[in-house]
Parts: sequence; C-alpha cells; structure tokens
Amino acid sequence: MGAASAPTGVTPSGLTDRVFAWARRHEMFAAAGVFTVILLGFFYPMLMGQQISQQHILWAEWPWRAFTPPEMTAPINANEGDEAHTFNPLFQAARRDIRNGEIPLWNRHSYGGHVMLGDQQTALLFPLTWLGVIFPLAWAWGPMMLLKLLIAAMGVFAFARGIGIKPWGAIFAGTAFMLSAPMLGWLQWPHSTVFALCGWLFLATDRLTRSGSWKDFGWVSLVIGLSIFAGHPESAILNSLAAFAYAIAVMLADRRRRATALVGVRKTLMFIGAQPMGLLIAGAATMPFYEAYVLSIEKIAHKYQATPWLDPWDLLLYLMPDLYGRPGKWPVVGRLDFLFTSTLVDFGVAALVFAGLGAWRLRSSPQVRALLAVAILGAILMFDIFPADHLMKIPPLNTVIVQRVYIYIALVGCVIAGAALMSLLKKPLSVRAAIGWTGIPFVLAVGFLGFQVVLGVTYGPRSTINDSAILRLAAELVLTCVLLILIGRVQPRLASATAVLVCVIQLAYHTDLNIWLPPSQAHPPTPPSIKYMQSKQQYPGQFRTGTIRTGVELNLMQSNAVAMYNLESLEGHDPPIAKRWVEFATKVLGQPGYLERLPGGPDPRDRRHLNVIRAMNVRYYLTRPYATYSIPGFEEVYRGPDAVIYKDTLALPRSYVVPEIRKGPFQFQKMQLLSPKFNPRKTAYIPLGVKGPRGPIGPYRGARSEWISNRSMKINVPNGGAGWLVVGNPYSPEWKATVDGKEVKVHPTNFAMMGIPLEPGSHEVVMTYSSEGFWLGVLMSLVGFLVIGLMIIGGRRGWRLRARVEQLLGRPLPIPAWAAGPGERLTDEQVQQRADAGWYAKGMRRFKPDWRAAPPPSGDSVEMPEEGLEPPTRGL
Repeated sequence: MGAASAPTGVTPSGLTDRVFAWARRHEMFAAAGVFTVILLGFFYPMLMGQQISQQHILWAEWPWRAFTPPEMTAPINANEGDEAHTFNPLFQAARRDIRNGEIPLWNRHSYGGHVMLGDQQTALLFPLTWLGVIFPLAWAWGPMMLLKLLIAAMGVFAFARGIGIKPWGAIFAGTAFMLSAPMLGWLQWPHSTVFALCGWLFLATDRLTRSGSWKDFGWVSLVIGLSIFAGHPESAILNSLAAFAYAIAVMLADRRRRATALVGVRKTLMFIGAQPMGLLIAGAATMPFYEAYVLSIEKIAHKYQATPWLDPWDLLLYLMPDLYGRPGKWPVVGRLDFLFTSTLVDFGVAALVFAGLGAWRLRSSPQVRALLAVAILGAILMFDIFPADHLMKIPPLNTVIVQRVYIYIALVGCVIAGAALMSLLKKPLSVRAAIGWTGIPFVLAVGFLGFQVVLGVTYGPRSTINDSAILRLAAELVLTCVLLILIGRVQPRLASATAVLVCVIQLAYHTDLNIWLPPSQAHPPTPPSIKYMQSKQQYPGQFRTGTIRTGVELNLMQSNAVAMYNLESLEGHDPPIAKRWVEFATKVLGQPGYLERLPGGPDPRDRRHLNVIRAMNVRYYLTRPYATYSIPGFEEVYRGPDAVIYKDTLALPRSYVVPEIRKGPFQFQKMQLLSPKFNPRKTAYIPLGVKGPRGPIGPYRGARSEWISNRSMKINVPNGGAGWLVVGNPYSPEWKATVDGKEVKVHPTNFAMMGIPLEPGSHEVVMTYSSEGFWLGVLMSLVGFLVIGLMIIGGRRGWRLRARVEQLLGRPLPIPAWAAGPGERLTDEQVQQRADAGWYAKGMRRFKPDWRAAPPPSGDSVEMPEEGLEPPTRGL
C-alpha cells in the first residue's frame, strides 16, 4: 500500500503495526482470514465462476458420452468416481426429499431400496452439508469443500497454539495441513470432513489431559459427535484412536499431567468415556446406521480391506510422492491401490524437513514426544512394520482400513514443523547445517531409489519410474535450503510469511487432485435416453430401470446415477449393504460382486436369472448405442446416438398377488428361484412357520404400487380371491404394513423380497419404513447435547458438582488426592483448612487451577522456550 492511500497521519508502517496489533487481539479471526486468502488463491477458478466436481467423468460414460463438448480436455483422475456415482446422486435424492418436507431415511433409487440417512456417507446431519440443501448443489459443492479445508486449518492452528506454538508457526502448520495430499486427495469424500476435525479433537484431548475437567470432557465428546455426523464412521474411529494414542503418550511424557498413577487413570477413563458420550450426541445418525449395520455384509467382508497396503521401502514416497506418476497418468503396474495411496502421503518437502528439525530440537518437549509417538505408531500400521500384524488383530483395527493413518502422520509433521519455524526464529541454523538438513535427504532418497531398482522392488519396470520426481525433489530441497538460511537472518514476520509461501508453492501441484470446470462441462445435462425413461414413468414406483453390459463395464452408466433423475434401479454402491440382499443379488439375480460391493447390474441375457429380475419390476434397460440384443419378451423402444433402450414386456409390476405359496428354508428358496420351473406369477416362497392366506384362493392379479412419500408405498390390490401379496422391494425388519388400516406383519418372500397374506376382496395396503430408530436417535442427541452443554457451560461458570453436594449436606466430602483436580495434590490439612474457612459451604469456586487448565485472555502470546513447547507460566 502506498503512502498516498493511507489515512492522514498514518504511515504505511504504522498501518501495518495496527493490523498486526489487531491480529494479536483476535488471533482466530486473523488466522481464518489468512487461510481464506490462501484457499481462494489456491482455488482461484471458483472466483471465475467455475465449479468443482467429479461429474466430468460422466462424459466418458454412455449415455453422456455422445454429447461430450469438443473443448472438454480435463483429465479423468484414476481415483475419481465416488462423488459422481454415489455422493452427488444420493445427495440430490436426499435434497429432493428434504425440500419436499420429508426425512430422508430411505433411498428407493439404489439396490431396489436402501437406507439413506443410515448410510452415513451423505452426512446429512453435519452442518456443512446444509449448504447443499439451501443453495443449488452444483454451486454449493465448491464452497463446501473450501469451508472443509478452512475447518481443518483452524483446528490445527488452535491445537498448535494450545501447545504453545506462536501464531506464525501455527499458521504454517495449518496451511501445510489443509493443503496436504491427504486432505486434498479425499476432499470430495466424507473422509476429509472427518479428518478436518482431527486437529480440534487433538486440541480437546490435550486440554483434557491437562485439566481433567468435565468441561474439557464435554469438548472431547462434542468433537467426537461431530466426527460421526461428518459421514464416515471408519474415519471417526481412526480419529479417536489417534487422539487416544496422543493422550496416553503425552501423559506418560509429562509427569505433571498424571501427578499420580490414579490421576492418569482418571483422565484416561474420562477420554474413553467421551466416546460413548459422542455416540449419544450423534444418536440421530448412529441409530439409523446401527440398524443397517447389524444386518449388513460389512460385519463380515469389510475386514478383508483392513490391511496395510504399503511396504517399508515406500517411505520414499514422502519425498517423491509422484515417483510413479500422477492420477490419470499412472503406468500399468499391478498395484493400483498402492498408486492411489502414493499420492496421499505428501504434506510438503519443506514441512517434512522442518518436522525433522523440530523433532530433533524439541525432543525434550512432552508434546513433541507424544506427537512423535502417534506418527511412529501410524507408520508401523501403514507400512506393515512389526508389530503391525499383532496390532491389526485388536478391535477395531481389525475392521477399519488402517492405511489412512497417513492423515495423522501429516498432522504430526505439520504441527512439529510449525514449532520448528518458531525455534529457528530464535536460534537460526548455520549455512552448513542448512545445507546438511536438505542435502542429506536428497542423497539418501536417490541412493535408496537406486537400491530399490537394483533389488527390483519398484512397482513395475524401471521405465515406470517418473524421473521428473527426482528433479522436483532437488528443486524443492534447494528452495527449502534457501528458506532455512533466511529464517533468523531477516525480519521474523518476513521470514514467517516466506515460509508459508514456500509451503503453498510446494503443495500447489496437488490442485490436479480436484478439477474445476465451467458449469457446462462440470455437470453434464440429462441425456435424451434418460428423458425418454422419465417420460414413461407416470408415477413413482411404476417400474425400475436396468442396464445390459458386458461384465463390469465401466463406460456404461454406473451404480447410483439414476438417482439424479428420480428413477429406480437394482444397482448401487453405498454401504452398509444388507447381507441378505448381497446374497440375493449375487446368487439369484446374477449380479457381479466382490466383498461388500456390487459393481455391476443383473444381466437379463442369463435365462436362469431373468425370471427373478422380472419379478423385481425391471422394465426398461439401457445399453450402448448401436448395440443389438435378441431376448425373448424384449422390444426396442429407443435408439439414439447416446443409447439403446429395450422394454421388457413380460416384466411384472412392483406388487402382485400369487395363488400358491411354498414354505422352506432360505437356501431351499434360493435353489427354487433359480429353477427353470419357477413361475413368479404362480408361486411365492416364504419361511417355515409363517401362516398362509385364509379364504378361497384366487388367480394371479397385478396391483398398482405408488410411492406416496420417500419411505411409504401405497398398493391398491384389485378385487379377487385370497393370495400372497409379493412386493418387489428388498425385505428389512424395519418395514411395517397395514391392510385396510389394520397392521400386519411383513414377511421375507422369495428370499429377499417382501410379502403379506391377503384375504379375498380388494385392499389398500400401505408399507412404511419405520422411523422409530431415527426418533430414538434424535432423543439421544438432544439428551447428549443438553448434558454436554451443561458440562461446558458449567465448567466456564465454575459450577462444581461436589461443591453443590457439600453445600446441601453441610459438610465436606472426602477428596482423594488423585481426584483433586488437574494434577494438584491436596493434603488432609489443606482440605480441613478449606472446610474450616467455610469454602465448601459458600459454594465458591475451588482454587484456580494452574496455567495448564486456565487459558489466557484472547490475543495473549505464549512464549515458547528454546528447547520445548511447554509455556513456563501459562498456556492456551
């Protein structure tokens, strides 16, 4: 800013001093402003009207492929797809329900019917998601992603300040973390929403291990509850495990936090107790998820993914994460899972070097020791180092994908790097030392890579190695070396700002992990073939759609895509999937599947499965343009440049009444459904012990089934004899039914469908997915928030339950030394002195805890000692 633009009497330097003075008084606001400026610069296309999405990958799939814009040149990253095929379609369906005034408990578009709120990944109860409900989703997705990164940066900033790192070091840590590959690589997944909260959880955990107060217990519980709301329970478990490891490590490293063994035990139990309290807070999300999970295949199959995918020599990826290329440009090697993970470990070479320097300089600090313990434990699990095999057998590590612990290694590295920056400002490195801290990593990296090439342990032949990664590493280390020399030799503000800028520059190449495009390219319009099927649907529930593909054909409309267009399908990709449905889909419908996933759709060309597919109300099939199939009962109804659509004239309605029932165990039912003699218009298979219909049996007759809400279907059954009503929706115990207003029990039919007995006559049947679990969860959440609110507010106002009880009793209660407070030990004489002075009877606050539990006024700066982070007199 020039002198002419400054107010009269205010010089540029004076204005700068005023800005920094304001920033010192309002640290959190100032940090949020810095992070926002960085994010807007990092994602500048948003300011130009472009939108972030993975929907552009649909241009490579039929039916959108026929209308791909000629200017469409954006690459398709190999790790993309879930947002386009799962998150966006399902969120659009949930958004329609919410805007229609309905609770999105049931998703009628995928798998023939599936939980919506209970799938967790829609994260409908997380506040950030509400932006997509209020505003147009295509536009809101970008701001939602940027706010997610801002939350992540502010959490790390607050944690770094809480352990004594000065503001500039905390800003450096927050910047490196929010722009790290783990955050940007998972940016459009719910994983990163959970990861964005890990800094806040570490902050609350650090405070709890210092104070042992119920107020901080409440903060830990609140962050855990928000982590569950964020939409990925597996990542929420990893967050809690990492924070638990930090809590144990920091109490072992800092004897003042544990004072006595019982104090340490008490604080440990408080952290453990915060987990169920967090579940209580998130009850509105956990109860629907629990109802779905207990019946799901994930209980059996997900553990097969819970294995480390990297090897010890892959540590080199922290210096050269693009050694095998970038997403969309990978070579053909045998381990694509490795290649995907290889892009997600990097948090910047400068931050990595700073972290190593900080770990060495500040090794006596309890917080640094605790953070290093978290990083070491994470590396053991991620790189399959002993005793990883034994740890992986301990619940819940035996059921979660532990390779994602790289997020906590990045968190630790960024925080320690911020501490190192502050240490360097006080005690700069010599030029020789700076060259050593940057030159030695380069020599070791190149030597280690050569060693791998000689041993042949690289992932693919020598030609698969990206040589430019070595040059990029050299350039980044040179830049880091210059930065190390500058720090301590120029003005601290300039040195700190330069360090942040170098961090941004080194992480800028991660922008290709998320693609910004003009709206017309980011979100393909509805193809004519889809519009044709929409025009044939007179009411919701009239028919389902399918695809005819060769195996798991990836360039034909995938999984949940039809949910965007308010159509229904038997395909999907959205755990937790019911175990009964997976067995039915793979064994009876012939749907390809592995583990808990069902990547393809039922193939109507297989005559063994076609009868059952017809019984599930699949009437229209979409396939590639110019394809020709000859299937009995199929007629071509649409042919265009985008697709061919066939209509199955023999498909059954969604609901129908059959005259005959046969009883048997489920394995018997599966065998009979695959028999060529199975006639869905004649026979229904029901479990043993279920009573059949009463009255004269009538012939087969179809019924009209229509969705009257997102979780209620009305079925009008025409007049006729008694029979068994078969409903072609997946069976779940949560489904209830009424016949002419009278409640009846819903039974599994034909192994995985639903059915009820009907007496003679016409009937109105209403089938409703129960919301009891959700409302119980809402009650749990209200109770949880109330309790936590009382803990947090009470802690701030000095409410003490023991003091209140003693005031009512009129006498002091015995105070065990281990329970006296945040590490303090009261002697019997001190307790008696306070009692004699009427301290208990007055109900006053107890003596003020020391600096470890008392935050200073906003804006106070904490001095960091030269060889540690622990403030000598007070802390945040």
